[in-house]
Amino acid sequence: MHKTIKYAQDYKVKYQQCRQELQQSAIEEGTFANDSSSASINDNDVYYNIVGGNIYGLGRLTNKFIRSTCIPTNLIEMPMVQQIEEMRMTIHKLNNELLGKEVKEKSLEEKVVQLMHNHEE
Repeated sequence: MHKTIKYAQDYKVKYQQCRQELQQSAIEEGTFANDSSSASINDNDVYYNIVGGNIYGLGRLTNKFIRSTCIPTNLIEMPMVQQIEEMRMTIHKLNNELLGKEVKEKSLEEKVVQLMHNHEE
């Protein structure tokens, strides 16, 4: 077997094991909301830990890149998730209201144009 393929398979196994361990510990600690395992584990962090902090092509910048782009998802609490969902619903409602008002405005503009046209005759 080629050396690179062996490394890839080893990393795959290590990644799966690490992810399972993190899921299990998060479930035991009660940090998963409704046992939703994908919500609290950052795949980038798992990968970063498995490969020993090396990301191909970034060299010494890897550490800065990882820390600047990763937000620990386990810091997001359910109240915040609920607030975000409420905001989405409000945005959806406001967009629907806006569309309704735009349709009404267009209808009124057409009536004004027709009235002006009738008045000219």
